[in-house]
Amino acid sequence: MFSQAYLSLKEHERGPFIYYKGVSFISLCAENDILFLAVARRNVSALLAVTLLSQLQSLITHYFQENSRKMGNEDLQHYNGLTRDAIVDNYALLFELLDECVDFGLAQVTDFNILKEYIKMEVNMGKNGEICDHDSGLDSDLPSAKRKLKQAKSQRKSLAIRSTHNQAVRTDVINDAAASYINSSIVRTQVSAISWRPKGIFYPKNEIYIDIIEECEFLYDLETQLVRTNQINGMCSVRSYLSGMPLCKLGLNEKYISQVELDDVEEEFADTEFEGNQLIVGPEEQDDTEKKPKLMKVPITNVQFHLCVELSKVYKDNLIYFTPPDDEFRLFSYSVEQQRRKRAKPLLTVHPIYRVVAKDSKLQVMCSLFTNFRKKLHCKKMVVRIPVNPAFFPLDNSNEHNFRFKCEMGEVRFSVDSSEILWAISDLPGLKKCVKLMAEISLSETSHLSAELFAAAFLGKPFLGNSNGRPLGPLGNTDKTRDDIENGDSTISELDKYYGVGQASSSVFTHLQQSANKMKHEIAISFEMPLFTYSGLKVTYLRVDEDTMKYTCFPWVRYATRASADGSKSGLQNTPAAQFRFKLGPSNFSVI
Repeated sequence: MFSQAYLSLKEHERGPFIYYKGVSFISLCAENDILFLAVARRNVSALLAVTLLSQLQSLITHYFQENSRKMGNEDLQHYNGLTRDAIVDNYALLFELLDECVDFGLAQVTDFNILKEYIKMEVNMGKNGEICDHDSGLDSDLPSAKRKLKQAKSQRKSLAIRSTHNQAVRTDVINDAAASYINSSIVRTQVSAISWRPKGIFYPKNEIYIDIIEECEFLYDLETQLVRTNQINGMCSVRSYLSGMPLCKLGLNEKYISQVELDDVEEEFADTEFEGNQLIVGPEEQDDTEKKPKLMKVPITNVQFHLCVELSKVYKDNLIYFTPPDDEFRLFSYSVEQQRRKRAKPLLTVHPIYRVVAKDSKLQVMCSLFTNFRKKLHCKKMVVRIPVNPAFFPLDNSNEHNFRFKCEMGEVRFSVDSSEILWAISDLPGLKKCVKLMAEISLSETSHLSAELFAAAFLGKPFLGNSNGRPLGPLGNTDKTRDDIENGDSTISELDKYYGVGQASSSVFTHLQQSANKMKHEIAISFEMPLFTYSGLKVTYLRVDEDTMKYTCFPWVRYATRASADGSKSGLQNTPAAQFRFKLGPSNFSVI
């Protein structure tokens, strides 16, 4: 019925909410073309349904990832994500999860830390500890797979007890055979005030790890020299390995967190001291040159807290009070509009120049990369993607040495399938204020290139003609005549070229270039900058109190700023990856 409703609509009408024959369909698209669907015959809350589907997606993904870690794949390289085969092979587990998460159409429990104690069913794994994403192997492979599973279990038993392993004494669990039964304390936890954390957790070493991770969404127009987009999507991720029922207090260098009515305040404020700060460095370890952090006005918006946070304390004391769940969770997420902070400069700026040498049939690409962060900081894993549109620049693949480059730092290569120059720098220090690259590419034809062509292409207007008198499209492609269509672009001629019939040939290089014709004229940069937050948000206060055990906690705080070049991956849950881009214009191209 959903497929009928979906196909009956036009393409621009297909959205996450579809009403068809008295039934409401609420859908959520996931990775690998997996669709989560909620069906309702009554008027339900759309936000509630979307949130439930999002939590189900996160829960199932967490189950698969946790099982991969148990099999020894700590880096999750063998994890293939949510696939059709993985769902089919683990349908029993998914039905168990749905039975606990939803009762009679009402959302119940979606917390992984609680459900993992309810549902003891293991994920169906393939060979080498991978989640099954293909058909099952031969029967002869089964004994070896079982042998590997037994070896992995024996290795895990022989491992020494680590500080981040819960050593709670479970009275309900007697031996390994009874480990599949539910711990009765978990059932009691569900009806308690703190339903996200069971009692009886014990660690020999109590630690808490706090990560402030920010992703930069940046778009700069090189033609108009204006910043189109400058936004930060950040989150605070916490890994808690604490015993008992601790109460944590977290303070930031933001004076008015979550107070929207004070967004227009721009001045700096004196720091407020709170007693018992466990992040304060001792006198013998404190650096004399280190300045005391001050509270500042960070324009934080769209703050979303975890359910463990006491919201009344946030508004009253400007501190985040929370009793953390066991293991990893997201404490809060936020957004920052950097355009409201006029003094904040972009971390990286790019000045590209495309110069066509018509006499030698060469394209020279010169790119200067400037840094705007402190000298002590380092930009890691940086990749600059410089597009070379084949609609403008037809490349000459007859010569093996048609691509030459020279750069001050890093490595450079040309990607044929995406038609991009990839400039990779593993470590760029802030001390290096400017880094330059120059690349030279051989072109098969340059007679059609002119300054008017570039101006018409970027303005979206058709170009009337070139030196041969033939009309060009908005991207510089020559409009084909009827003879060209009948003789060269028919289906039969394409098949003849592919299979080599009648001495017709078609290279892989040509097909790859044709696939990149609709590329964007943007230079994209991906990077990761540790020990730094672009918004300036920092943790200034942290205290952990446990009334029963009164132990000493070891806090760890880490900062990171990231950006993506293609938008394919994101560290933030259910958030598209932020991209760091520079839009090209006609002034960046010249013909000599």
